[in-house]
Amino acid sequence: MAIANPILNFVVRGFQALFGIVVLGISVSLIRGHHWGSLPASLGFSAFVGGVTILGAALGVAALFLTFLDGMVGLIIDALVALINAAGGIVSASLGRNGLSRLFG
Repeated sequence: MAIANPILNFVVRGFQALFGIVVLGISVSLIRGHHWGSLPASLGFSAFVGGVTILGAALGVAALFLTFLDGMVGLIIDALVALINAAGGIVSASLGRNGLSRLFG
């Protein structure tokens, strides 16, 4: 159940990887700059979400070349990555403006 056009698959997976890199980069930057108290779990989870997104993009590109990643396996991988990203968005949104100001000054 891969995308019919391989170029479109590369474009979609490229954007997925780009967004994963941005999330991972921002999360790691915030983790390295955190100096007060213990590290909030939401920062570690955000870095995990970015890493999983990059891995999902790499597996999506690999599905073009490896037939066992096509079909149901690819669909399950994409669904799992989507659920993890949705959970990361919910965690980030639940912090809200007050939660972010408490974490970062």
